[in-house]
Amino acid sequence: MVHEGIHALYAALTGCGDAAWFHEGSNVWLQMVLEIEKAGGKLIAYENSDLGWLSSSSVFAPFMPIETYGGWLTDGTFAGPAAQGLVRSDGTLRTRNLFGGVQYSTIFPTFLGEVVNIKSLPWVWKYAIGNVLEGIAEGSGGAPGFGDFKMR
Repeated sequence: MVHEGIHALYAALTGCGDAAWFHEGSNVWLQMVLEIEKAGGKLIAYENSDLGWLSSSSVFAPFMPIETYGGWLTDGTFAGPAAQGLVRSDGTLRTRNLFGGVQYSTIFPTFLGEVVNIKSLPWVWKYAIGNVLEGIAEGSGGAPGFGDFKMR
């Protein structure tokens, strides 16, 4: 229920409307941050049984584009940021087992929170309209972006 409640909060913001991968990854990131805060700001006994395993495809296949919901597909291509190309015309999925996607991976949201600023994720949710990476670079809604060079 917490996960779905976070979706409701994010959905009220103007950004990331077409970025299912960022909805899930930053949702899981926020759950992790909240758990750390609940534990007094200390990461206690972080184990594979926690949410960390959800980032495994990003670790084992770091060449996957950040903005891929379905990940590295069985034909060697990558699914789009809103799961484009994920389902074959016969209705079957084109995903690999472990590399089925980065939709729940916290690698990119953690980078934003730790390296850029913990407040960068709310900024993305408010101002990155459409494609997340372009929205971060260009900005929108009156907020300046990072610029193309810094984003790359």
